[in-house]
Amino acid sequence: RVADPGGVGLLQTGVLLGGGGVALLQLLKVLPAPVEELHHRLVQQQRQSADPLGDLVVARSRAYEMPAPQPAPQAQRADPFTYYVQAGAFRMQTDAEAQRARLLLLGMQANITQRDQAGRPIWRVRVGPFQNQDAADRTKARLAENGFDAALVRVQR
Repeated sequence: RVADPGGVGLLQTGVLLGGGGVALLQLLKVLPAPVEELHHRLVQQQRQSADPLGDLVVARSRAYEMPAPQPAPQAQRADPFTYYVQAGAFRMQTDAEAQRARLLLLGMQANITQRDQAGRPIWRVRVGPFQNQDAADRTKARLAENGFDAALVRVQR
């Protein structure tokens, strides 16, 4: 029976299951890989508890358990600020519009806002808003690479 091509007959008749470990190891060296896989499965089944229904219930209940909520990584936590990158502040609205057009050529959408400063109107050109400082810093660096003098603006939410 050792000449059984798949080795399955040996497992089905229990020859491999009841004998000593040395004989089993010698036979496993001779037998093809599928038989080794079957042996591994049998060993795993023997290691299970004496309560297979209990094991099944535990295994199925784990599938329905909700994982514990993980804290958000530092980068994804709510930032108390909104960020803008200011690409200029101008006394003339036409200068602000020209700066906005230069930013558009870089593919950046900018907004112009007016604010009075010392009794005179100032037009600010800003890119954003950004939800985190990293994104704003990357935009500021890109503007600096293209010759713009930019500043990071942080606004409380």
